[in-house]
Amino acid sequence: MSKEKVKIIIPIAFGWVDTALSSRGELREYLRRYGHRRLLFGSDFPFGSPSNELHKVYSLDLDPEAEAAVLGGNFMRLQETRESGLHS
Repeated sequence: MSKEKVKIIIPIAFGWVDTALSSRGELREYLRRYGHRRLLFGSDFPFGSPSNELHKVYSLDLDPEAEAAVLGGNFMRLQETRESGLHS
């Protein structure tokens, strides 16, 4: 009997996740379930390669708005909410 690897993505209120060391399949599943608004680019350097992680995000073929959000826009929005004390 073979064991099947099961991954569970648990939505957490006000939670943010990053792309570091996730597979393309895991990222696609996250995006399908939760959208791009709380996904941050990450490389996990020095354990991951920033270049490889960036190419992985590009390979997702996101629309320009979603790609810009993941590659920096979401981080900027997170910083703005932290500075203002709001959670969005």
